[in-house]
Amino acid sequence: MSQLVYYLLLKPLSRLPFSVLYFCSDILAFILYRIVGFRRKVVLENIKNAFPDYSNQQVKATAKQFYQHFCDLILESVKLFSILEEEAVKRCKVVNPELLDYYHEQGRNISLITGHYANWELAAVALNSQIKTQPIAIYKPLKNKTFDEFLKRTRAKFGLQLVPKHEVRKVITAAQDISHAIIFENDQCPTSRQKVYWVDFLNQPTAVMMGVEVYAKRYNYVVVMAKVKKLHRGFYVLVFELLSEQPRELAVGELSTLHTRTLEKQILEAPPFWLWSHRRWKRSRADYVKNVN
Repeated sequence: MSQLVYYLLLKPLSRLPFSVLYFCSDILAFILYRIVGFRRKVVLENIKNAFPDYSNQQVKATAKQFYQHFCDLILESVKLFSILEEEAVKRCKVVNPELLDYYHEQGRNISLITGHYANWELAAVALNSQIKTQPIAIYKPLKNKTFDEFLKRTRAKFGLQLVPKHEVRKVITAAQDISHAIIFENDQCPTSRQKVYWVDFLNQPTAVMMGVEVYAKRYNYVVVMAKVKKLHRGFYVLVFELLSEQPRELAVGELSTLHTRTLEKQILEAPPFWLWSHRRWKRSRADYVKNVN
């Protein structure tokens, strides 16, 4: 069944021009927001909590803009099944590749941090040919093995290396002799078994996974924020921002706070482009066994 959906629906859909896909996105956004109400309660509650000074009208306006972007993201992600590398790079250009290239020449590996903002999928696919070092992305495998294989093939087709999250330690250890940039998406909701650091993020106490900090200090990674910015519909840029050259010199929690604050600043500049539909704050402090602070 999964193969039929892919070959009879998703693959043909991915071959349509962007103009047709955005027409479909407009219709889908209306259906999800107005008719189905897909996670509408979660979206509205998240925005309201993040922006307590917003009026109900502002909350709803931001939510409506989010659903439009969210549906664009869905259709743009489908387009990745057939997109050519030249087109991907055209639609997500790295503004300052020289930052990563400099550390590549210095023989330093990089911890590249991003969030679920703008179009992180397109940015990952378009990245490899624009930098000298090898990008390695951590991902969570899908339960559906067929779709998981299709997505892995799509994400990796231009050179991105993918690592399932349960193999991160083994792969990172083995990759130390290879110039690489390990990509962390660190705005997810940690499981209750993970070690976390608590930060105030978008006006709410937020558990931040310590993986970025742990690996950066263990292997002395240069820590860089990868900020995907939406220029207009279908076009993005990727901007690198140096966070730390010497993470071992930072106090416990300092790096986690720093990259969380950097993502927060980007969200505050253009709120509709963050993934408001995910349940980022579904767990409280009491749910976590291990807490650093």
